[in-house]
Amino acid sequence: MCGQKIVAVLYEDSNVKITFKNAERYKYDNTRLEMYFYLQNKTSKTLLIQADAVSLNGYCFKDLIMSDEVLAQTVGFVDVSVKGYDFGLTPINSISTVGGQLRIIDDHNWSDIYKATFYNVSVTR
Repeated sequence: MCGQKIVAVLYEDSNVKITFKNAERYKYDNTRLEMYFYLQNKTSKTLLIQADAVSLNGYCFKDLIMSDEVLAQTVGFVDVSVKGYDFGLTPINSISTVGGQLRIIDDHNWSDIYKATFYNVSVTR
């Protein structure tokens, strides 16, 4: 099954720009969804991105795996794995809104940590 391929800016500030790329079923586990984002790192530091929660079409999911680094002044491809995803509840080809809370961490010393939060951003064509 193909995933939904839509690009939408979810969050932007002076440090980062987070864009939703697509979502698709994980090919080795029928109960796992992979969500893909582009993260533009506007800083001079390597940033570590971790997910606290994500929502699709208003349903929140918290059983997540995400810990991706993005080098300074680059655009990185980051992945959130949603374990135990209910494809009947929110079919990936009908995703209309995305929300989330991601932790943005200075990977060098972990002293600068903040949350990028976005709610029900439209990702429809």
